[in-house]
Amino acid sequence: MYRCIYKLTIKNLFRSASFWLLLLVLICTSVQGGLEGFYVGDNSPDMVLVFIDYVESVSNSCTAKLMMHVMPILAIITVTLILNRDYNDLFYEIEKAAGIKPFQYVLGRLSALVSINFLILFIMNLIVLHTYVFTRGGVDGMKMWQYITDSFVRILRVDTFVALPNLIFYISLTYFAGALVKNGIGAAMISCAIVLANY
Repeated sequence: MYRCIYKLTIKNLFRSASFWLLLLVLICTSVQGGLEGFYVGDNSPDMVLVFIDYVESVSNSCTAKLMMHVMPILAIITVTLILNRDYNDLFYEIEKAAGIKPFQYVLGRLSALVSINFLILFIMNLIVLHTYVFTRGGVDGMKMWQYITDSFVRILRVDTFVALPNLIFYISLTYFAGALVKNGIGAAMISCAIVLANY
């Protein structure tokens, strides 16, 4: 039953036009973040991206460009879309009548939301970093295949150990708030207020 809830949650997100619109906005924001850069003067034509600046840019692309407010808001909205479906369509009541246990239901929902948001974060982080590096002529002294493999590992590490706990926090907080107020919009307002206060 857990796998069924997991698949249904992902299917419900993919059916939502709001989800795809947000994803499009996030792609544009990621490209813009990569083009803007991270340091003063890194947009000058004679700028050379050295290895140490590239290493710092990996964490900057995650923490400064994505996790400050963009990805937390996306995570909150994805939870809101699922909560609105649950409470407006009485979807859980139908599944409860089929004998599903609440723990499996919540675990399936949260697992699907975390995995989708983490995958989106990883892809957007790749977009931000690659846009930044390629528009600056690459990393000085690194071949293309070296850069691709090195950046993949570095981004995966930063996303897993730095960004993932934050995503889990915002997703769980929004889901918990939604369970209290029985409304996805109310839960989103509470969580967005925390994101804006943190920003």
